[in-house]
Amino acid sequence: MKSKNNDMLKLIVDLAKKVTNVEFDNLQLDEDKNTGSVFVRFELEQNMSEKITLALVYKELKEMRTDISELKTDVSHLKTDMVEVKADIAELKTDVAAIKACPTIQKELLLTK
Repeated sequence: MKSKNNDMLKLIVDLAKKVTNVEFDNLQLDEDKNTGSVFVRFELEQNMSEKITLALVYKELKEMRTDISELKTDVSHLKTDMVEVKADIAELKTDVAAIKACPTIQKELLLTK
């Protein structure tokens, strides 16, 4: 189990280094036997904490940009759909006008009045 914990600790340290570009010292791995959870304990200096926060904020911003891009695409599709709906309405109005102009239908309309 000790080897597995060390492998996990190394993985977490490598990830933390990538995110913060900071070397971590005095890392401890604590395992909760009841839940099977493993926790990494370490202390951060103020600037390291800020780097981690900034990395997380940057990640969120990238996700928001992706969401905004997807929303712009959706809006573009909706605009296209609206143009098509307006064209369909214009065709329906033309069809209704043609039907109303038909002499046979005009006679039927007069009979119903």
